[in-house]
Amino acid sequence: MYSISLLIVILATVDHSIGGKDYDGWSLIKVQPKTQQQLDYLDTLSQNQPELEFQTWFRGSLQRAYDIFISPQSRQQFLNGLDNQGIGYEIATENIQTQILAEQIPVPARNRALSFENSAWFAKFLNLAQINAAITQLATAHPDIVKIEKIGTSHEGRPINLVKVTSKTGSNKPGIWLDGGIHAREWASPATALYILNKLVTDNSLRKYIDGATWYIVVVANPDGYEYTQTEDRIWRKNRRPGRNGCDGVDLNRNFDSDFGGAGTSADPCDDTYHGTAAFSEPESKAIRDYILSHKDLKAYVSLHAYSQMWFYPYGNKVNTKPADWKELEKVALTGAKALQALYGTRYDVGTAADLIYEAAGGSDDWAKSKAGIKYVYTLELRPTDKTSSNGFLLPPNQIIPTGEETLAGLKVVADAVLTN
Repeated sequence: MYSISLLIVILATVDHSIGGKDYDGWSLIKVQPKTQQQLDYLDTLSQNQPELEFQTWFRGSLQRAYDIFISPQSRQQFLNGLDNQGIGYEIATENIQTQILAEQIPVPARNRALSFENSAWFAKFLNLAQINAAITQLATAHPDIVKIEKIGTSHEGRPINLVKVTSKTGSNKPGIWLDGGIHAREWASPATALYILNKLVTDNSLRKYIDGATWYIVVVANPDGYEYTQTEDRIWRKNRRPGRNGCDGVDLNRNFDSDFGGAGTSADPCDDTYHGTAAFSEPESKAIRDYILSHKDLKAYVSLHAYSQMWFYPYGNKVNTKPADWKELEKVALTGAKALQALYGTRYDVGTAADLIYEAAGGSDDWAKSKAGIKYVYTLELRPTDKTSSNGFLLPPNQIIPTGEETLAGLKVVADAVLTN
């Protein structure tokens, strides 16, 4: 293994801080139903108590707690309702704004350098400009193995960048796809994708993976949404398609042509799971579709999300529904989860999203398997776990590198399967 010093020229000259919506006093509450009646109560909160201001960060079950993110104005009414229903709960975080402030990104003065040598890329969550600068520096320093391609343009005119990594060794190589940041608020995802990209390019011990395969990496698949979380609303999930009455955005991971509009999606533009007007109505999902369909070499598709420490294989749209080769997919996933766990003891549950948590149609992974015909298809829900997290989507920055390291360990198992089959 070696590391070299690469510089990122930061164009910003002012401090970058998270502005926009203030979540002072908002709480994250873990709620554990024990009966079907209690489960139904939680699933119909927005219909039965529309005055409550809340988000369901993690939709639980009789085995898993719900993570409910609720405003200070609605908190007591919500807790009273839980008490009346006999539903147990605990306050995971009293005030999420304190965690948001801890994530603020210090931007160095003009021309001050960040380098690999001091791990500055992964000490804090980078903003979009810094991520693009990092990618550019990798391509500039390693033009023989790194190429940047613009595969599309977002609603607000930002490039959707793909980084192609491979060596000149070998021919007819299988392709491995990796994307991050489809959901804007899941900052652990692009940070991990960038970490893996960096390691593939700079770590000689991983050379066989770029000698034997071509990697297609989209670090931030939803650039508008990610930028919006940096400047306006840290908890924003969707893209930034303009909507009516302030109901902007489409959930890109409900916008793929795989049981479009089915379970776990919404036709209401105000909902976080709004699926859009049609499959691939969004430039971001369309860019991914067009690129993948034009590259028949792809043998693996991995999408990084957060949070809950789960390793999904298709299909996520319906319970007890799996592809014909699911046993092989599961075997690789279980081996990958074991390799991941070996580093820091981080445990991942393995299965379909529908069987482990809930049904969700229109996902990129289901489409990659059923329509694009890719063999090894997975979605990884990164740290933290839904069972222990007190901050939900707000992963502490000191966990960026450990998350990247363990995810890479798991991803190497997928790559090994691709290279040997």
